[in-house]
Amino acid sequence: MQVQAQFEKDATEDRIREAISKREEELRLAVIKREEEVAAAITRREEEIMDAVKAREEEVFKAWKAREEQIRNETVNAVEERVKWVNNRAEELRMEEAALIEVKKELESKIKTMDEGSGKRKRKLFSLDCFSRV
Repeated sequence: MQVQAQFEKDATEDRIREAISKREEELRLAVIKREEEVAAAITRREEEIMDAVKAREEEVFKAWKAREEQIRNETVNAVEERVKWVNNRAEELRMEEAALIEVKKELESKIKTMDEGSGKRKRKLFSLDCFSRV
């Protein structure tokens, strides 16, 4: 009987060890499965994050592209306005120069006329002076 009891005790211990080994194997497989699920979830999340980053980069790129276009247009408009102002000012100065040339010609003509007239007067005065001295 003691042998029988020892045998049953050994058999029970063997079944317990087997049950423990089986449970450890089940847990090991469950852990491996969970690790794979976590790794897959991490990979999916990283892909989602990268997609979000790419989308944000695209948004920022489009916004900067629009802003650059706006700045370029503003700059072009400012330069065009300045060129227009310079051209208008140049035309005004050409007109003013033409008017000044006309005034110069008139003054030169008047001075010439005055010189010619004063020359006659001087001759008259000179001839009168000549007579008064005699």
